[in-house]
Amino acid sequence: MSQLQPYTPSSGSHNQFPALWSAFVQAVLEITISAYAVMCSQVTPGADWLEDTFTANLESFIRPIAYNHPLNLQVQSQVPVYPAETGDMAANRAVRIDIKLWGSWHNYHRIYFAWEAKRIGDKRIDARCSTLNSEYVNEGIYRFIDNQYSVDVDSAGMLGYVLAGEVPNIVSDINETMIRLQKRPLSSSDQLRESSPIADFEDVYESQHDRADNAPIELHHLFLKFSYS
Repeated sequence: MSQLQPYTPSSGSHNQFPALWSAFVQAVLEITISAYAVMCSQVTPGADWLEDTFTANLESFIRPIAYNHPLNLQVQSQVPVYPAETGDMAANRAVRIDIKLWGSWHNYHRIYFAWEAKRIGDKRIDARCSTLNSEYVNEGIYRFIDNQYSVDVDSAGMLGYVLAGEVPNIVSDINETMIRLQKRPLSSSDQLRESSPIADFEDVYESQHDRADNAPIELHHLFLKFSYS
């Protein structure tokens, strides 16, 4: 795997070193899946866990693996991102990156990988999941489309904490939800598609989107299943 070199403001955007950026993103995916495997072996989530509880636990397992990785990545959860304007109202409108990873470059506040996490499930099996598909799109995918974060990079990710059901059925529901949104429906080109497994982990999907400024972004989707207490 190529080593990312310290990134300086004079280096330009991440698009000027695509092979290194690609290696960084692949490392993030592998680290996250490794951390998930360790979490599954050591933690039994509660069926009533909130999204932030899942995220806090997962981040605690990601951090040491990322730190000891050859790329020596840094990890932080619940990182606020403020809008361009200033003042108290701007602070109230800050969104939070659920899990942010970056390397030893100076522009880490702009060049980073963001995980947006959501609980997800099959509403036909569990009534708790009745609104989760729309939240995955409206409060997850759209945060990237609307340039709320990851503005300066062309890839980011979504984590789906599966509460109930099979992943292919859940993904099918998400895709149907996209085109049925009343206010801002997405097209078939935005839908999630299966991606190559990473190690033994198969619940990997990708989606492509045009953002508000027409810049493209690729989202990596990992659907994480658990045995609940």
